[in-house]
Amino acid sequence: MIRYNKGEYEPALELYNQSLEIARKLGDQLTVVLILNNIASLHVSKGEYEQALFHALQAHKILERFAIPSELQKSHDILGSIEGKLGSEAYQRLVKKVEGKLS
Repeated sequence: MIRYNKGEYEPALELYNQSLEIARKLGDQLTVVLILNNIASLHVSKGEYEQALFHALQAHKILERFAIPSELQKSHDILGSIEGKLGSEAYQRLVKKVEGKLS
């Protein structure tokens, strides 16, 4: 998060991806969700909305099973931010595209 907050996106993304791999191996779903939301936020900051949506939707699917209110709200905020930047129609098209990749 320190690198992300400094605007050092690529090093932050590398560290997030390493952490995500470890959390998945350990089966730590809460940490997976936290990291996915952080990666999504990073991609929003870079204007990479498809990548942001890909990670946010993964987090959201996990959160639907575990219902962690604070992270669920963060996931909704990220999705809302993407929709606000793209507009509803473009957002819905992108959701369909990304959901196809998640299936």
